[in-house]
Amino acid sequence: MRTIQSMALGAIVAVALGHPAAAQDKVKVGVFPTASSLPYFVGIERGFFKELNIEPETIRLIGGPANIAAMISNQIEAAVVLVTIEAMNANLKKPGVAMYIGVHSQSKIYQMEQFVARTGYPAATIKDLKGARIMSAPGPANLVAAKAILAKVGLKEGDYTMDQLDMSQHVNVMTSGAFDAGYTLEPQASTMRKLGVARTLESGVIAKYILGDENGNAFAAGCAITSDFIKSRPDVARRFAAVWKKGIDFVNQNPQEARKYLAKNTLTPEDVVDTVPMVRYFMAGELTDKHKAEFQKFMDFATAVGAVPEKVDGRRTERSASRTGMGIIVLSIKYEDYDLQAIIKGRRSVRRYVAAKVSPSVVDRLLLAAASAPSAHNRQPWRFAIVQDAVWKDRLAAAMGSRLREDRLADGDDPVDVERDVTRSYARITDAPLVILVCLDIRDMDEYPDERRRAAAAPLCPPLLRPVSLGLAGGCGAGIRGGRGGLSHWARITGQFPSPSHGFAAGPSLSPRRGEGSRSPFSPLLGERSKSHSDFG
Repeated sequence: MRTIQSMALGAIVAVALGHPAAAQDKVKVGVFPTASSLPYFVGIERGFFKELNIEPETIRLIGGPANIAAMISNQIEAAVVLVTIEAMNANLKKPGVAMYIGVHSQSKIYQMEQFVARTGYPAATIKDLKGARIMSAPGPANLVAAKAILAKVGLKEGDYTMDQLDMSQHVNVMTSGAFDAGYTLEPQASTMRKLGVARTLESGVIAKYILGDENGNAFAAGCAITSDFIKSRPDVARRFAAVWKKGIDFVNQNPQEARKYLAKNTLTPEDVVDTVPMVRYFMAGELTDKHKAEFQKFMDFATAVGAVPEKVDGRRTERSASRTGMGIIVLSIKYEDYDLQAIIKGRRSVRRYVAAKVSPSVVDRLLLAAASAPSAHNRQPWRFAIVQDAVWKDRLAAAMGSRLREDRLADGDDPVDVERDVTRSYARITDAPLVILVCLDIRDMDEYPDERRRAAAAPLCPPLLRPVSLGLAGGCGAGIRGGRGGLSHWARITGQFPSPSHGFAAGPSLSPRRGEGSRSPFSPLLGERSKSHSDFG
């Protein structure tokens, strides 16, 4: 089981802070200037950073991707509003790039994201946005959430158009009438209402439509620091976390007083400040079991829609301390969180697939797992062909069907049954979103004079367990050395590889054929047992 402790929901100070050093420690901080950044601005304006001897360098970065890129390249050490979906993806690519010290709760009460409609546009509810030109807050995660919410009310892609825009443009484009509606954030939504250019159709939409509880906690973003920051300057990282805690405590306890810091630090007009709603801030150590379950549900949503390629478990809590004595409480985010027996039992050979595409990152992980399989003398003779284009799937399926028909008729099978089998085989290949052909290149294999050892040296089937850990399933097609399945036709059609040994079809949300999935009892599969261990002395 692989653990990404870096995508922890944070580090909490658990020991007394030492006396500040003479020179202030500089920390480069990525700031997405939305209302959620308020604890950071409070920390600066009220001197919390100065009290703990930190000099923050504010680097304005719009959206999750820009903050993630800066964290990966070590251009910033912290991001005060980092979208959790995008941070999770970054951690899958580079473990340790983002470590949350706190998260922001968004809901109907603690408002951040919302759908707005331009004044004069005839929409009373989100469902009325069919045909609308919609703008969105920037970043893949915001687009995914906006489209998922629209889907929940019955609007599919094609029923509307959507473009992501920098937050600084939202008020202007709504004023100009360039868009009919928007999926926007605070304080832009409050500014639009104050100016009379737009009205809110519904807020707290992630909690309502994705979590299923409008008063729940949608932990869609938070404050994160890099694990490199923690490792290289643990005392400074600890003090930064302490400042964040002081900042969120101040905002949570004094929202009206805290709001005044929005005008100077965000695109919030003075006459709008008092109306901007606040999100609810939590340090990692304050999260309850209910909070963790809500976070888990949001992560499950991200996996289900393909925004995060691997399953994530955000419910476990671990405690650790660095060798420097910095106490931290870590809510670990784990993926592939299955025990081996569950993976083995969960594997099925599936024959029908939904049309959803398999993301390139998932394909890469499937192939990485397949290439990690053992082979005779570690010759690693496998080669992979990825077949997604409909034309190539059709040619492959037709070639395989022709060979299947030829072989079964030669066996004397009923022609009607044969044609039914050929039709099923064709549909099985052409309907799969992804076909992976695992081919055997014997040129580097050891040569044996007898067929028995030649067969034993060949890999028998690609790994079919990895798709289970990715929320997928697949089926293995016959065709060892060009046998009945006819996969040797692929080499003949494309000239890419030597004789293929197997084909493997993979796709998300697979639907097994009726009657599939049962397993034979274990005991009849065993031969007569050998002597017990005690019989061998």
